[in-house]
Amino acid sequence: MPKIIFIELAVENKLKYVCDITEKLYNSGRRIHIYTERPADAKRVDDFLWTWKQDTFIPHSLYSSQKENNSDPVIITSSEDGPVHADVLIEVDPFKAENFKEYNLIIDFAETYNPQKLQASRSRYKTARDSKQFDLEFTRLGTFLGTEISKN
Repeated sequence: MPKIIFIELAVENKLKYVCDITEKLYNSGRRIHIYTERPADAKRVDDFLWTWKQDTFIPHSLYSSQKENNSDPVIITSSEDGPVHADVLIEVDPFKAENFKEYNLIIDFAETYNPQKLQASRSRYKTARDSKQFDLEFTRLGTFLGTEISKN
């Protein structure tokens, strides 16, 4: 059963936190799909992964249907992009829930600093809970980053 972890974000700095989470999961040997709705946002994530920490490199790329092998451990896509083979999905923007079964772990965000985004995340949580198809967890960012992550 796929696991969805809702991570509370109390301040607006999502790209930095996406990079922190990506680093933790990459260091545990996971293959990661980062999803954004718009190509410009996917490019922002790509650029941020290059600059967010000077002493860290996470192999990543923007998905391209022209590449025969999108083999980097971190692939960034937008709504116009195709499928990615990964075991973790990080949702910068909400992803189609019917595709969650392709992943072992889904990272979603409860953005408590914004009432509209918080309400949307509560709705996503309720939908996932009511479907009974997912193991659900709610945690704070610091707790997640301090927790040991296994490969499976």
